[in-house]
Amino acid sequence: VHMTTDHPNGAPFTQYPKVVAWLMSKKAREKTINKINKNARRRLDLPGIEREYSLYEIAIITRAATAKSLGLKEKGHLGVGADGDVAIYNLDYETLDPSSDHKLIRKAFKQTAYTIKAGKIVARDGEIINAPEGKTFWVDSKVKEDARGAMLSALKGKFEEYYTVKMENYQIREGFLSNPFKLTVEAEV
Repeated sequence: VHMTTDHPNGAPFTQYPKVVAWLMSKKAREKTINKINKNARRRLDLPGIEREYSLYEIAIITRAATAKSLGLKEKGHLGVGADGDVAIYNLDYETLDPSSDHKLIRKAFKQTAYTIKAGKIVARDGEIINAPEGKTFWVDSKVKEDARGAMLSALKGKFEEYYTVKMENYQIREGFLSNPFKLTVEAEV
């Protein structure tokens, strides 16, 4: 399971705190479900879901699983060789009851106490204190030349039909990328 978004198309990442609270608390889900039209509510399976995620599971679906699926060996963990990206939330994990403390969960996930990027503190209590240049991830997709040619030909037609930008002007060459990080993918079509 991965928690991802389609920002800005109806699923902005700014709503993650609300979604995290729903995943961790049946009570939070019920509170939201009770705001839905009664006729629509009767057709939902959601109220029957009892499961509540732990903080550990939230870390997996928002960080570890996504990094692993994308093949980002330096991301999603705190082991040797990791980039050292950490989010610290203002929560007391010893006394926290996510099921009933869903408002506290939502508040904490709206703003980290500390955000650490590449081992350096970049934000404290929502204030940016350091803005280091990060990596620009890009994919070098290896496909058979005939498939690549067919795809580029079809794509060029779409560009000419729907865009005001020429396809040649849309591409960004690696030399223009700031701190590039290439992900090589062997693709099959």
